[in-house]
Amino acid sequence: MNRLLGSGLLLAGAVMLYEGRQAHELAMANAAAMGAPDTSAKSVWLLALGAVAIIWGLFAVLRRTIT
Repeated sequence: MNRLLGSGLLLAGAVMLYEGRQAHELAMANAAAMGAPDTSAKSVWLLALGAVAIIWGLFAVLRRTIT
C-alpha cells in the first residue's frame, strides 16, 4: 500500500513541478511584456508542493526497501 501511495505522490509531484514551471514561464513572459518583474503565487505554490510530494513519495517508496 505504501508503494502505491508513494508512486501516486511521485506522479502528482512531477505533474505539479511541470505545471509550476509552465505557470512561472507564463508569468515571467507577461511581466516582461508589462515591464515589471513579477512571479505568480500559483507557480510558487505548485513548485513547492511538487517538491514536497516528490520527497514524500520517494520516502514512501524507498522506506520499505531500505529497512
